[in-house]
Amino acid sequence: MALWFCSRINRRPAIVAMLAAVAALSTGWLPAVSAPAAKPNPEKAYAAFFLGQGGYLLSWGIPHLESEARKLGLATDVYSYTDVNTAWANIVRKRKQGYRIALVGYSLGNTTATYLQQHVAVDLLLSISESSLGLNHPVKKENTKRSMLWYGPDALSNAGVHDGFDVVNYVESPHLLMDVDPRVVDGVLHELQSLVAPKG
Repeated sequence: MALWFCSRINRRPAIVAMLAAVAALSTGWLPAVSAPAAKPNPEKAYAAFFLGQGGYLLSWGIPHLESEARKLGLATDVYSYTDVNTAWANIVRKRKQGYRIALVGYSLGNTTATYLQQHVAVDLLLSISESSLGLNHPVKKENTKRSMLWYGPDALSNAGVHDGFDVVNYVESPHLLMDVDPRVVDGVLHELQSLVAPKG
């Protein structure tokens, strides 16, 4: 039945239309359809997050920042401030793989983040609430392309203002709320997003 139906179709109009389309394309009468422009690939970026003293219990904002960074397309890890060697090895490995590197420290985690940027090349150092009771290290400009500090009014958040950060932001917020303050969260995520933006 199908063969009979196909045999009854008049093929001449279809063949004529096909030949006309080929002729129109060859003469330029019909516009050629171009493929859509490819979107530039995002850059590879890795963010190492460093918890403060008390770990997850007292560094409430770090897990949220790390989760949001992953949504932006960054590879991420969260470390205790004591995980110096592990973080160092991972940063070096990621750098060799072509990743841009960001270090994000909170509270005592800044001791580790600022120490590492003195010894390995990083693209971004973000320090939240450096404590004057901690051992913080100045920004090493030859290793660190960009650095930003958020500091507050109390002794647990007021350090680092003279350590050579490119941008220093004062936030009127208690220490334990600094890493969840929307101004800090938005600022950190904006800086991290810039790492995965294609080079123009």
